[in-house]
Amino acid sequence: MLNPWPTLAARRPWLLAICLGALLCGGPASAVQTLAASYESEPGVRLAATLELPAATPGKRWPVVLLAVGAGKWGRGGYVALRSRLHAAGVATLSYDKRGFGESTGAFDESLPLVSRDIAAGVSFLRSRADVDGHRIALLGHSQGAAALPLAAATVRDVAGIVMLQAPIGARGEVFGDGMQKSLTQSGMPADTARPVVTATLTWLEGRTQRLPAPEIDRLREAAVAAFVAAGMPPEGARGAIQSLDNPMLLSMYDAPLAQDLIRSGSPVLAVYGGTDTIVAADVSAPMATRALNQHANALVLVVPGMNHSMQRLDPVPAAKPGEPQEDYMPPQMVEAVAHWLLDRLR
Repeated sequence: MLNPWPTLAARRPWLLAICLGALLCGGPASAVQTLAASYESEPGVRLAATLELPAATPGKRWPVVLLAVGAGKWGRGGYVALRSRLHAAGVATLSYDKRGFGESTGAFDESLPLVSRDIAAGVSFLRSRADVDGHRIALLGHSQGAAALPLAAATVRDVAGIVMLQAPIGARGEVFGDGMQKSLTQSGMPADTARPVVTATLTWLEGRTQRLPAPEIDRLREAAVAAFVAAGMPPEGARGAIQSLDNPMLLSMYDAPLAQDLIRSGSPVLAVYGGTDTIVAADVSAPMATRALNQHANALVLVVPGMNHSMQRLDPVPAAKPGEPQEDYMPPQMVEAVAHWLLDRLR
């Protein structure tokens, strides 16, 4: 049964009570033991990682949260406040450089199956360590990194919890359809005009991901371009719109059965959306996730008012560019809510 939680603000007194309790705020943070690590995802791909343990305690087997970042060339170092909160509560964290970036080897590739494979490899690495409790490993990711978690969890199984921040959750292909319809209507296109454009684009995406013969894919692409032109877009712009979708990452996002993989994993799920997110819009994504996870035994959908896609409370705050150090603007209330949810499943 899905436990609806429409806004964080409505639960603020409850969060305050938690924060004052021993579970989250029970004493000062202990020293963190930072360990350099690496593990192989596949031949030729070795991921450089950092494992942070709450303390150097002989014989201790720690629960761990594996952290995945969003689309782009990002490495370790994000989720600063959340990592600190988890370490203080006795939970280790593992973060890594994406394949082909930072100190990781291999070619940079963000298609979801490969990102999921790298996350699954991280879980296998953790389970190989004597200082990690292999039954108390949770996964947390943002945006595209979050979208890779369901397949990884379904692959390795026995994941204690999955936190998906600002990532769409729905049946295969549904995410693109609803999101595209909203984007077109927000740009000023009438809803009745947008629907044929969405239908033609989804038909092309279906053919493209199903690897139909090249002549048929070309025909479907031209039909999608023609639908954009019929809706009033110049031919050059119409071709550019379709071309922007024709890359491995976006095609894999369309092809991913995120909701089915989450249910197949059997892991508890927390899905978080920002009320002012213009990339993964909460008014589309939260209801979609609620419907998709309705049959899930342990799922929670949360909308944080005033938070954008970069997990910032104020839109004017400039977002970091890929490859630059990531600033951490995650609202404190969100840090507390996510930490409490994780701790409840890792205890």
